[in-house]
Amino acid sequence: MTDIDLGQKKRELAVHKLPHLVHEREACEPSIDGPWTPKLEMLIPIYTEEVGYKTGSGNAMSLLIEAYRVDRSQIPLLTDYEHVSFCGDCKGSSGGCPGFAPRFESMKPKCDDFVVVAISIDMIWAIMYATPKDGWLGRRILKQLMYSDRITESYCKRLLTFLRGANAGFPLGAGNCMGCRPKFCTVIRGKKCAKPRKRTYSMEAVGVDCDELHIMLYGEPLPWYYKGTSKMMTYMTRYMGLFPKESTIGMADCLEGFVTKDKSYAGITEVPEPREATISLMEIPSGFYKGGHIYVYNDPGLISKVEQV
Repeated sequence: MTDIDLGQKKRELAVHKLPHLVHEREACEPSIDGPWTPKLEMLIPIYTEEVGYKTGSGNAMSLLIEAYRVDRSQIPLLTDYEHVSFCGDCKGSSGGCPGFAPRFESMKPKCDDFVVVAISIDMIWAIMYATPKDGWLGRRILKQLMYSDRITESYCKRLLTFLRGANAGFPLGAGNCMGCRPKFCTVIRGKKCAKPRKRTYSMEAVGVDCDELHIMLYGEPLPWYYKGTSKMMTYMTRYMGLFPKESTIGMADCLEGFVTKDKSYAGITEVPEPREATISLMEIPSGFYKGGHIYVYNDPGLISKVEQV
């Protein structure tokens, strides 16, 4: 596949500006091969918006916020084994983690609807801001991943707090429980939660298979960075969810209210053109989706010559 210059072209796409939905990614052909096609029925888009985001240091970028109403019976779930084992050797366990969190199917049984919220960041912003200098090699990949991870995690936590305050329903977040720091958690010590009103669970903690969910929504594997490559995935996505209190009517206005009031909000006109980079189609080297393909950036200035994948 011929590498494609994504700089200004990516911003000009009619459908939202991240290289996100493969079947709508006009600049990237061919589309990925494999058995992955969007499969969710009774899927109703609620909200789609590219949002300007400005950091405390003044770096401006964009996030893509998407929300869907889904019949809860169609949400893909991890097996019991996957539910308790997929966290690996994480040392940050808390009362909101698998083993302590309830299973998705047992939560809010009277809610037939479920709202899925996807928050995505184009990794070009991490290339542009986390490692801005050509030739800056030291811990480059780690710096870029940490940059996007911090921004999206912080955004998800603020959105969760907003949804609770708006009495929109019971939200599921991302990452550890927000009630307290893991080292202060009483649940993992066999006691009752010290801050039950602040206790939170992530989508994965209650058993939602976010990898499969991403395939069902977008027809492509959830992108990850794979060790041993010099490539960076084109975007990172975090998932949140909501058991709506009554209905999803007004959910778009609720999300819009958060977006425009959040401390990071910036007008999209304040977002600069992203740094130019080239994109390639990479074969997934390991894991369950080995042999499939994802789109990746060739990090500009750090790879001496354009590579063909």
